Order: sequence, then structure tokens, then C-alpha cells
Amino acid sequence: MNRITYRYEMEWKDRVFTDVTHYILDEHQTLASMHYVNNTTTNQNLVLNLMAYIDYEIEQPQFKTPKDLDIQWHNATEYISNESAHKLPQYNLVYDGWKRNEMRTAQSLSGFVIGKGVGKNKGDK
Repeated sequence: MNRITYRYEMEWKDRVFTDVTHYILDEHQTLASMHYVNNTTTNQNLVLNLMAYIDYEIEQPQFKTPKDLDIQWHNATEYISNESAHKLPQYNLVYDGWKRNEMRTAQSLSGFVIGKGVGKNKGDK
């Protein structure tokens, strides 16, 4: 295989879409090609964001609940509500499928915790 192509449909029925093709040149280089199509009578404002990143291995939790004890554990990241008293402009911007104020750490039972200063301000809930 030397290329991968996929389509972003911004408006269904092939009205507004972008075809993106990644050509694999060698083990260190890839060429990206984008072809935008607007089959409408309206001007469209399209923005392309391509990003390369390194995806590190998932940190494994270092702790487990003892099986011989009658312990009921509730994962804080499975919350119903998580509201800060003081909301920053990026309050609703949560990335990579994570939840608000979620952090990764091996120092937990699941590998994730609620952090980023949650609970330090009066009125956080």
C-alpha cells in the first residue's frame, strides 16, 4: 500500500466535501493532498487542520482494589456533573474524547483522575 484516501463530507449528497490523500513516500515521509469540492451556489468557508503527533503507550495503573475486602469503588471520571465556580474561556473545550478536568496518571485505580485544580475554589462542585 502506498496511499490512503478518505473523504470529509461537510454537506451530504456530495455537495461540499474534501478528499484527503496521504501518499507514503518512504518510511520517514508522507505527502498529503487535499481536494476541496463545493457543488452548491453558496460560498463556503473551509478550514483544514492537519496535525502529526506521537501517541505514547497508555500508562497502566499501579494500584488495584483488594479482592478479599468488601470495597465498593466509584470512578470519579464517571461523574454526572463537574462544574467549576470560575469558568475560563476554554471551559467547554475538552480534547481527545476526555472528560472535563480529566487527567492521566498511573497513581490511580483506573489510570485517570479528576484534577486540574478541581475543588480548590469555593463553589466548585
